[in-house]
Amino acid sequence: MKDLSTFTRSRLLAQLLLVWLSVLLAGCGKAERTNTDVSFHGAGATLTETGGNVVEPTGGRVGSTTGGTGTGGASTSGSEPTGGTGTGGASTGGTGTGGASTGGTGTGGASTGGSEPTGGTGTGGDETGGATGTGGNETGGMPPTGGTGGTCTPGCYVDDLDGTEFPVFCEDGLEFLREECGYGCNPDLAECYECEDGTSVVECATEGEATETTTCIDGYWEAPVVEGCDYVCQGGGCAGSCKPGTTRCAGDDITLQTCEVGEWEDTEACSFVCQGGGCDGDCEPGSTRCAPSGTGTQECGSNGFWGAETACPAAAHETVTCSGAGVCGTSCAAGWNDCTSAAGCETQFGSLSNCAGCGDVCTAPSHASPFCGGSGCNWNCDTTWGNCDGNNSNGCEQDIWDDPDNCGGCGIVCLGGGSCTAGECEYPDVEPVAEWTWGAPDGLNSEFDIDGTYIYSPCVIADQPGICRAPKDGSDTFEQVHATSEYVRYVHIVENNVVFASELNDGIYRYYELAAVPCDGGTERHLAYTTSVRVDDYLPMERLLVQFDGTYVYFNEGRGSKSDLIYAETIFRVPLAGGTREAIVDEWDFDVASFVLDNGKIHGLFNASYSSGFDGAEMTYTAGGGSNETWIAGFKDPINATTNGTYLFWFDDRNNETWRATLSNIQGTAAVLAFDTAFMPVVVDGSWLYGIGGEGIAKASVNGGMIVSLSGAENPQPRPVIKVDGSYVYWYDSTEGNTVGRFLRTPK
Repeated sequence: MKDLSTFTRSRLLAQLLLVWLSVLLAGCGKAERTNTDVSFHGAGATLTETGGNVVEPTGGRVGSTTGGTGTGGASTSGSEPTGGTGTGGASTGGTGTGGASTGGTGTGGASTGGSEPTGGTGTGGDETGGATGTGGNETGGMPPTGGTGGTCTPGCYVDDLDGTEFPVFCEDGLEFLREECGYGCNPDLAECYECEDGTSVVECATEGEATETTTCIDGYWEAPVVEGCDYVCQGGGCAGSCKPGTTRCAGDDITLQTCEVGEWEDTEACSFVCQGGGCDGDCEPGSTRCAPSGTGTQECGSNGFWGAETACPAAAHETVTCSGAGVCGTSCAAGWNDCTSAAGCETQFGSLSNCAGCGDVCTAPSHASPFCGGSGCNWNCDTTWGNCDGNNSNGCEQDIWDDPDNCGGCGIVCLGGGSCTAGECEYPDVEPVAEWTWGAPDGLNSEFDIDGTYIYSPCVIADQPGICRAPKDGSDTFEQVHATSEYVRYVHIVENNVVFASELNDGIYRYYELAAVPCDGGTERHLAYTTSVRVDDYLPMERLLVQFDGTYVYFNEGRGSKSDLIYAETIFRVPLAGGTREAIVDEWDFDVASFVLDNGKIHGLFNASYSSGFDGAEMTYTAGGGSNETWIAGFKDPINATTNGTYLFWFDDRNNETWRATLSNIQGTAAVLAFDTAFMPVVVDGSWLYGIGGEGIAKASVNGGMIVSLSGAENPQPRPVIKVDGSYVYWYDSTEGNTVGRFLRTPK
């Protein structure tokens, strides 16, 4: 499209002015324009204002198919000429008379389809020097002045004054201008170019990690080119030094950094080390500690983890230690010490020269030998000497090898005229009372009793069971004073009578018969039977115990059985002259282990542990019945109950302890007696207890203390019967595999 001529612009302005004046004069009230699109044509053409009032001259309409003639309308700037004839294109030019314009001449032409018209002359108005326009061959070009225009062709309009360009578009055959183009007008498309050719715009992609570059080519934006950023896109370009969200360790290997908006920021101070983009490790590099073994150290490596253990050094007999932050040390092994300048712990303690410490030398007084023990230096008396005065400063001052008053030990007196040889008492007065061989059951003769003249014992002579006796002084042999049909198990001397028990067994039941016979022999008197128990369910009595109060014989009975799993024992009494037995004590839950009679009272010792699990108990009964139960904690299996009228004594066979209690307050005074060596009392006589101690028969005070040996290495029974009279102690001694026995005595 060609540029509009100066004349055309002038006419355009004039026409606009006429429109404005006509609006004012007509009073139409259309003061505002509602559309800026404008159509315009050549000389003598109608000016149309879209959206506003249109004022048309009376002359012919340019661009109509057939030209017409009209008289120009009134206008302040002049009126349309009435003359002018033009022939253009396919239309016949109309003629009009010019208005107030002067001399404008245009050469019209006949042009078909937009060719330049020739011919047609019009008389100008006020404007002088009208130029002759040459029509173009562009479709939709502006019509020539004074003639009839062709068809409307879109294109571009360039303002001659400032060079601005406008797209031209057509509507209803009329040409209109669009908005001013900022970067020029594309004549082919009748539109503004989008951009300045060759310019580019760079923006950040939505994700913020890439750029989008858009370039203007031939006035239009090309499709954006996306290029990824190494880190982030900021302000239309790649920026930063890291990817957001990533982590790294700072140069100090302690600080953890996190990438925030493309830049590293310190976010955490690690406890130990920073490696691999995170806090790690168990320790501070370069630090040390004691290894878990306790005998070595570990160093923390640069990676923040403990390295291999390094053993602490140690010399001979040293035990390594580690303390604090991996500080090695040593201590001497048990029993060793560092007593010299030599390395390690070279000196062993416990020797006579280094007992409890370096240079701790052990010495001993006279007749003694030093030793080093757990408490340090000490000494022992030589075998033949003793420290009998308890004074360590004079050592072992007492000969105990040949002294009958300190025979084998301090205070061990060889009584009864005994001598001391090689630390042992010799008793020439220990006399065998009787000795024989028999074919009776083992231990048959271990039960015996004495009177003023004789020892009485069960015996078997020429296969005849019965009761034998022998003088206590050993002046004669045993003789059988009473024959029985069954083996005699127990004998007791009661008022010049031998009370004995024979065991009866008919193959189904088993029981005892208690009988009596005069000590010199004579008629046997039946006293009582114990309760029978089936042979296959029989629990025999531990020992038949007999006591006598001048009228009645008291004895114990075991009525228990294996199926009962208890000793349900009873204490009976029966007149010595014969008669009906009666139960005095009937304890179904206790084992009457031992009992004694004293001043009309029965003191029974019971073992409750068989069935109930309790400790033992003492029960005091009146001779006619009734009881006062006394529980005494601490003992289990009481045997050998004996009394001297003031105290009650018994032996705990399970715990090997001797107990004593005052008869008037048994529960409050029961206590264990202490002896200097093992001792089991059997019988009490006055102020002395007689029993088994050392290697044989011994005695001890009723208050405990030192044991006095009365015999040598004779072999009394494990639970012997011991009898005493005014001068001697009697016991049974078995030898040669318990087939040959003898009774012995020794002075008290």
